[in-house]
Amino acid sequence: MRVKKWRNHPGCDSAFEYARKNGRDNLISATKSNALNYSMVFWDNIFEEVREDYPDIASSKMHVDALAGYFIMHPDRLQVVVASNLFGDILTDLGSAMLGSIGISPSGNINPEGKYPSMFEPIHGSAPDIAGKGIANGHLLGNLHDVRASRMHRRSKQDYDSTAASAERRQSHNA
Repeated sequence: MRVKKWRNHPGCDSAFEYARKNGRDNLISATKSNALNYSMVFWDNIFEEVREDYPDIASSKMHVDALAGYFIMHPDRLQVVVASNLFGDILTDLGSAMLGSIGISPSGNINPEGKYPSMFEPIHGSAPDIAGKGIANGHLLGNLHDVRASRMHRRSKQDYDSTAASAERRQSHNA
């Protein structure tokens, strides 16, 4: 009896595709499998499976707490980081704070398949304490965020389409 395994891991696949298309040769997966014995072990297994298809990209796992320190001490060594929603949100805020304010970087939970809406988050908030004082331009930040989010979604969709086509070719080849 022959069993076929179909894999669909758009998050990890999209991260590797992004790295490849943008000339990046290093990718790190944020994990905490030493403490989250089920969900992060599953995440790590998926990452290990996906990375086999990208031998041209150096990839490794790093515990998210160590990775946070790496963000601060060696940001120049980071090219692409793939993370779960929770870890990605925290690392995005950390990266923004390193630039001077957590209010300047957008983040997104991207559905590269386009089957469900992606969610993009401006993290600058509504700032009710300064509303009406003429000292902040929320429209500018919102517009910049919308443009960036739109580009992120478009690229993610392109990466997913490319990955899905590759997976279909692999599946038909293995049939």
